[in-house]
Amino acid sequence: MKLKILTVCNEPYVNIMVNLIQSLSDYHPNIPVEMLSLNLAEESKKKFSEIHDNIIFVDDDYSSFSDFEQERAYCESCRTWNIKRILTETDCSVFYLDGDVYLEDSIDELFDFFKTVDFCARVKVDSPLRFNAGMIYVKNTSKNVDIVDEWEKETRKHGWVWLSAQNELGNVLERHRNSVIIKTFPKRFDGIDTNPETVLVHMKGPTKKKR
Repeated sequence: MKLKILTVCNEPYVNIMVNLIQSLSDYHPNIPVEMLSLNLAEESKKKFSEIHDNIIFVDDDYSSFSDFEQERAYCESCRTWNIKRILTETDCSVFYLDGDVYLEDSIDELFDFFKTVDFCARVKVDSPLRFNAGMIYVKNTSKNVDIVDEWEKETRKHGWVWLSAQNELGNVLERHRNSVIIKTFPKRFDGIDTNPETVLVHMKGPTKKKR
C-alpha cells in the first residue's frame, strides 16, 4: 500500500507538532510526510527537517484572517483540498493527522487494517455519522476522490468556521455510507488519550503535549 501522511501546521502549533514529527521519524521513517505549512517561518521548517528526513513542505501563504480563530478554522478546512490534491496528483492513499497527535509505538497493524476500508475516522455517532476528524484515512480510488471533492465544496460554503470540515465529513459520508466502506479506528489506535491501550494519541489542543 502506497501511503502519504499529511498534516497541517502554523507557527502557534510548532512546539506541539514536534511530537508528531519526532514519533513518525522514530517508528515509521520511510513513510513520506507532507506538511501543509501555513505561513511557517523558515527556521520552523528547518527544525522539522532536522527531525525527519522524509518530510516535504507545501507552503500556503494565505493570511487574510480577521483573528486567530479564523486562522485556526482555515487549518482545519484546508485538509479537505490537500487530501484531494494528494489523491489526484499521486497514486498514494492519505493518512491525515492533526498536529496534536503522536505515536507511542509502531502502527503497522493499523496500516494493515487500512487495507480493509475506503475511509477511516473515529466515529462519535453512528446515525447520522459524526466523526472526530483529527485522524482520517482515505484510500485512493476515483470514487473517493469524488467524495473528498464533495467534502471540500461543502466545507468551503461555511467560510473559515471552526469544525466545518469535521461536521461536513459526517454529512458527506452519511450520504455515501452504502457505497463505500467506512470504519472507525480499532481501540488500539483510536487516539483517545484516556484509553491506556491506544498507541496513537490525540491530545486535542495545544495546552498539553503528551499524556
